[in-house]
Amino acid sequence: CFLKEAERRGWVKDSLSLKVKPWKAAHEQKEPFTDKEVEAILVESTKLNGGVSGYATNAETFTLLLRLMLETGMRVGDAVRYDPRHCEKGQVGWVYQFTPRKQRKNETPKQTAVYLTDDFRTAIEDARWFSARYPFAYRPTAKEDETDYLAQAVYERMQEIGKRAGVEDCRPHRWRDTFAVNCLQKGMALEDVSKLLGHGSVAVTERYYAKWVQKRRLRLEETFFAATQK
Repeated sequence: CFLKEAERRGWVKDSLSLKVKPWKAAHEQKEPFTDKEVEAILVESTKLNGGVSGYATNAETFTLLLRLMLETGMRVGDAVRYDPRHCEKGQVGWVYQFTPRKQRKNETPKQTAVYLTDDFRTAIEDARWFSARYPFAYRPTAKEDETDYLAQAVYERMQEIGKRAGVEDCRPHRWRDTFAVNCLQKGMALEDVSKLLGHGSVAVTERYYAKWVQKRRLRLEETFFAATQK
């Protein structure tokens, strides 16, 4: 992109972008937390050291933030900006619609939806919020340029929690991976999981979670033949 822009602006005369060999991206295999790791992290998150600012001031609500990522698959940058005013009652639970921060720059922003149970939404409503408007943003407002700061703060807290809980690579995005794998293992259609994650296509979901998609297929195959051969 830089080389194309440089040519357009006249900084270079040659079409250098055409001479650069494309580099095929290597996608890291996603690894979810185990059930034991989830339990250990959530327990340790309630023991944050008290402080006068940031997430350390309110361990119980910080734990709810971690659970929000686990139960919805939201990215940390979206979870810290969770706005209860956009949560509407559905036929079974609650539907929260939002515009994910991570989107292609050249496309029209798209909304996605995640789902919360009655009990979990009530737990958030009844919790002590970090700010008057947002449960999980400890600044007065969660502006676009502040989201990265809040997300980094969550990352740092999870790193500390991981050390105490004995969990390696303890970081926010693994909640999203855990959510996706849990859905697949429970038999949810790949297309539905893709939509819940807000991916642009099913192919993206399948590429990121190839190992788990394959395990799901093998389990379905075994279940099918076991049932039809009886």
